Amino acid sequence: MTRRRDPVQKTGHRSARTDREARAMYALVQHRAIQVDLLAQLLNTGANHVYELRADLESAGLVHTLMRVGPGPKWIVPTRTAVTQFFGTSRPDWRPSPLWSVRGRAITRARLALGATAFDAWESERELAYRAQYPHRYPYDGRTTTTGGVSRAVLVLGARDTAVADLADVITRAGRTAADDGCSGLLVVHRLTHHAPADETAVHTAVTRAPLPVSLTVTIATLADLIGNEHTSTRPIPAGQRLRLVG
Repeated sequence: MTRRRDPVQKTGHRSARTDREARAMYALVQHRAIQVDLLAQLLNTGANHVYELRADLESAGLVHTLMRVGPGPKWIVPTRTAVTQFFGTSRPDWRPSPLWSVRGRAITRARLALGATAFDAWESERELAYRAQYPHRYPYDGRTTTTGGVSRAVLVLGARDTAVADLADVITRAGRTAADDGCSGLLVVHRLTHHAPADETAVHTAVTRAPLPVSLTVTIATLADLIGNEHTSTRPIPAGQRLRLVG
């Protein structure tokens, strides 16, 4: 059964004065925080323009000052006021942690790799959890949407995720929820950095063992492969599932 997509304000905040500001605020609230370089890619603009836009948004009280969270570009984080007005209910203030930042960056990069940069091309984990009144983190990290109604759920697995004993359960919850949400496929993204331990065997074993809906096409890719490759090869796996391997 496909869950109804309730309307959520797409302009981020009533003080957003331009379309680019509105798009930036919507993406920032969706992802909780985005690094400068990735927001530039989402908006199809240069980093200098993002810095100028961020300064305007900070003056309007919509984002915090730039935050350094570990190595790499600084993060732009929406304020509690902006997030609360976006969802229409009170939301706590939130700041990214070094542990979260690796996963957060990977989710945004996966969205970019899938070409889901338009307003309605992506539903975030945050939106999905809010609409479903889900008490915890949603079982997957976002989904692509198209005008034809076809969507693919995306599950991003960090090194800690792939090391757990119940990885098959994690993938099962994501796959079953995705099918209930009307998704036709599940993309499992792992090995988020070049320094992350090789976890292909654990991920492939978990997907093979997971009792997923037979209608769901399952794709496995490292983040590097997802970004660097456009084609996939296909082979059957047990239980009627179809496993697509990037590379």
